[in-house]
Amino acid sequence: MLELDSNIQNGFVDEEGVMPIIHKSIDLGFNCGFRGPTGCGKTFLVQELARQYNKKLSILNMTVDTEVEEIKGRLVPKYNKGTKELEFQWVNGVLVDAMLNGHWLVIEEANFMNEELASVFYSVMDHRRNIQLDEHENELIKAHEDFRLFLTMNWGYKGTTQPNDAIRNRIDAWFDLRYLPQDKETDLLVQRTTRDGEGVKREIAYKIVDIANQFRKRDPSENLPDVSTRILLRWSSMVREGIEPDIAAEYNLIPLLRYDEIEKAKIREIVKTTFEKQEKVLKVTKGKQLDSAVIGDGNTIKVGDSVECSYADGKIEVQEVLGIVQSVKSDANPDGIRVILNKGWMHANQLRLAKK
Repeated sequence: MLELDSNIQNGFVDEEGVMPIIHKSIDLGFNCGFRGPTGCGKTFLVQELARQYNKKLSILNMTVDTEVEEIKGRLVPKYNKGTKELEFQWVNGVLVDAMLNGHWLVIEEANFMNEELASVFYSVMDHRRNIQLDEHENELIKAHEDFRLFLTMNWGYKGTTQPNDAIRNRIDAWFDLRYLPQDKETDLLVQRTTRDGEGVKREIAYKIVDIANQFRKRDPSENLPDVSTRILLRWSSMVREGIEPDIAAEYNLIPLLRYDEIEKAKIREIVKTTFEKQEKVLKVTKGKQLDSAVIGDGNTIKVGDSVECSYADGKIEVQEVLGIVQSVKSDANPDGIRVILNKGWMHANQLRLAKK
């Protein structure tokens, strides 16, 4: 069984070690803001916190169609069987309901709320902790002491805007989230796809994350979609069920590119190349530091050897480069070796001894 890092709990990875600070902020009654790229786990983090605190959590997703009535409440018609007349009954919105009952509320994509919607939250987020329902006899709703408000946003990332000053100034504690390091995101995919003691194979999960990172590192001017952790989870789940990685990619990764057939062809090629069975992959014993290893053609690779590496650069084109073996260690990389290049070190998916 895979032994997960101690900071991976119930599917959430506290890579930065900020959970104690988040807990303190919640205990202080702070409005907490979580910022990060699409699909990096902002809402999942709040869901995990609600689970830890045993609190009911409501989610409000801000869109161009969100209306004030959805937040505060509205009068809805109801037929009275006794009087046989149509009456109007007040129904609380998601914010008012959470405030009255001491529930938690997370506002997704909070930076997209317009000025009218933002103004609804001003008195809720400052020292007053209340809201006046002008639409319902000016009723004043005071927040239950257990009520907490969380805001998630991708402000600062491509194609996004920042929230207005009034909202930003009312967020008591900011937390920046980012995609996990490759090894940690790989572990997360394995854990989150595990059922009956078996998840997606780690070496496959590692390659799935590697492909995602190639997207993430490309120039923002190319306007490519974000490859989120949730996309990788769907992809990994399909693979775990026996679907080949390149086939599964057609149903979650490739559709992100919409109508760009040239880009789709490039991605299909890199996915195919990444998951092709390699005859020259190092054979190593898990968890042990080795002096050398034997590759598929019978040659021995050892620390200090020059090797040829196949890898994909930022343009997602396969290239051949020379590298020097730095270490042979299976738990550092599923392919069992780390090589040094002229611009840093990398994990190589394919290796062979360089021609002398």
